[in-house]
Amino acid sequence: MKIRKRKFFCEFVLLLTTIIFGSQLYAQTKTLDTIYSDLQKKYKTIKSFQADFEQVNFWKELDVEKKSLGKIFYDKNFLLLDYSEPAGQKMLIDTLAVTIYDSTSNQALISDKIDTELRPDKFIALYWNDSEKKILENSDNFSKVELVSETGEKIEVKIKHNLIVGFTFFDDAGNYVKYEFQNIILNK
Repeated sequence: MKIRKRKFFCEFVLLLTTIIFGSQLYAQTKTLDTIYSDLQKKYKTIKSFQADFEQVNFWKELDVEKKSLGKIFYDKNFLLLDYSEPAGQKMLIDTLAVTIYDSTSNQALISDKIDTELRPDKFIALYWNDSEKKILENSDNFSKVELVSETGEKIEVKIKHNLIVGFTFFDDAGNYVKYEFQNIILNK
């Protein structure tokens, strides 16, 4: 009789554990899906975006970090990074070309257009379906999600009120570029 009770108890604990951990795993998957779905819905309503940004580039092998500041503007046809630090640098991506301008040297570098839209939502979309995903932080209005591609590239995305407020792109060598957006203005 005692063996039967122990066996029943063990089976009950195993079943309960499976239900609890299984539902937590399902909830995280559902939460990841909900986060991405809400993000897509939000960006479908955005016709234009402008914000102050901070960009940090880090090169691991050299142990060098470079910080830049400026304003970002984009709509469906172009993206402009207008740097205040270093002053006078601009990067314009439109349907025809990528133009990088440096006012100090009064020179512009113009290259062919790129097929990928560099809007934050489109950049994240490139990685979402083919990456391992993990929630690093999650609250009512803020989420931080990690995406790791099959090639080892990693992106950490900060989302506040269904809007990307920052992301960090890590390559497989440990270098990264980070963008943080503040004072966001939509559809003006």
